[in-house]
Amino acid sequence: MKIVIWGMGYLMQTYIDRKGLYKNDDIVAFVDNNSLLWGKSFLDIPILAPAELREKEFDCVIICSTDLSIKKQLINDLKVGMHRIKSIVEIEEYYTKKLIDKYKKSKDEEIQGIVANYKRNGVSVFGNYFPELTDYEVYRDEDNHPYVIYEGKRIYYPDTYRFFGRRNGKEYITDIMYEQKENSPHLYVMDENSILPGAVVVDAGACEGNFAIRFVEQASKMYLIESNPLWIECLEKTFRPFKDKVIICDKQLARYDSMSSITLDSLLKNQKIDFLKMDIEGSEIDALLGARNTLLDNNVNCAICCYHKMNDEENIRFILDSLGYQTDTSKGYMFFWYDENIYDTLDLRKGIVYASKGI
Repeated sequence: MKIVIWGMGYLMQTYIDRKGLYKNDDIVAFVDNNSLLWGKSFLDIPILAPAELREKEFDCVIICSTDLSIKKQLINDLKVGMHRIKSIVEIEEYYTKKLIDKYKKSKDEEIQGIVANYKRNGVSVFGNYFPELTDYEVYRDEDNHPYVIYEGKRIYYPDTYRFFGRRNGKEYITDIMYEQKENSPHLYVMDENSILPGAVVVDAGACEGNFAIRFVEQASKMYLIESNPLWIECLEKTFRPFKDKVIICDKQLARYDSMSSITLDSLLKNQKIDFLKMDIEGSEIDALLGARNTLLDNNVNCAICCYHKMNDEENIRFILDSLGYQTDTSKGYMFFWYDENIYDTLDLRKGIVYASKGI
């Protein structure tokens, strides 16, 4: 379908981030009642004034706003039929019902708890995991680069990062450790003894470095692998106090070496490692296949994300089992609505595969 998205705020970004909602559609325009946006573009797609819709060919308007008057505006002023109007709220309700129907007869107690939560509150990525949140104030250095303080250390963010909280003229970010608390399905380290003093740690998918910063002082060496150029400068500034033992790699971790990718075996060059974390947006299987020698030659405590794609848990466990590792998974389940195929499968997934040789 040719679709128009009405609204340029948070709900629009929510819709855009969930690519599975429109993977077979063509977004032909954005619309907003804010005249300051007219004539501009987003994702190289024009932002139109409402009246311009009369001249636009489209099949459906997706309302990404809580303003209830927009539907009336479409029907009464722009003469768009009800059958051509949907809202992101209605779409979420539709998929929530389908997800609940799929799992309502599950005998898994964790899944039943998630179903009960979805009935009350709608779908969330982390199932029924709701930790207490801590806000971190955002500061600026002498170059106006934003950072937060965690355990006395600075964690830097890109200049373009969207900080959602603001109070008394100050910026805040909500809980940089949200996903790393007890009972999280996305918990990288179940047992703090997995990373002992003197450990060599590989953090693949370092992002802002909020995982690595927790263990950098006790580690003897760290490899931070992050292919998104937005984060490289930030990581360099964050880990500057530890530059003697932190190596930052800006390539993608993969099965083969190329101009833009590198295998873990090539990066480490027979270096002993003790802990491996992978959170690399669905490339975990390829990366593990490029880490065969490293995993065979060491007893590595592993935390490998398995929620990005359907069947990743089974495939990751198969690879690790074949290399002599014993595997387990994190608690709970995730509904990863950023996977473009998730609305076809509507599957709940485990978040992390843990592995070690158990010796």
